[in-house]
Amino acid sequence: MSLYGDLSAPTPPSPEQFVESQPTAALPVPGAAEVAPPAVTAPTEATAPLPTETLSAAPVVAVVTPADETAVAAAPPVVADNSAQSRDELLRTLEAWRKAWANRDVEAYFSFYAADYAGNADSPAAWQASRRRIIEQAGLIDLSFGEATIAMDGKDRATLTFPMNYRSKRFEDEGVKQLQLVRDQGQWRIAREQFTAD
Repeated sequence: MSLYGDLSAPTPPSPEQFVESQPTAALPVPGAAEVAPPAVTAPTEATAPLPTETLSAAPVVAVVTPADETAVAAAPPVVADNSAQSRDELLRTLEAWRKAWANRDVEAYFSFYAADYAGNADSPAAWQASRRRIIEQAGLIDLSFGEATIAMDGKDRATLTFPMNYRSKRFEDEGVKQLQLVRDQGQWRIAREQFTAD
């Protein structure tokens, strides 16, 4: 046994032998571009992947439409009819009736009444005969109406109430007239009338 131990143990390789025993790296080919290997870095807060979940935009407002649009279109009309057109038609009818009466135009006067109108007579024919005689014998008629109030009952019925002043050579009267009118084939016609003297 030597001072340094067992001389039969393998001696460590020399520096030249150590270098030669290591795997050699690939040497670059002359003229070829060197490509640096990608750097491997630990993820940080700055490089952490963003969440893939997308945020929804503003809430969507659902538009509800009727299930059957044809049923909505075919719905019955509203019972009350206070349209300006109907009111204008009624006022024009009232004024035309007044003029026919004041001018003693009997045929035009009768045309403003419903076909079955009989007033207090037994029949429409009896009422017309009586009215014809009274109007033709009245002479000059001075007839004026005050402002009328209109009450609609659906789209085809209406009641007009207004002050009336009547004067002729045979008779004069003043009071409130009320007419109930119905729409018949597009025309307003008198179905009932009432006069209350002052």
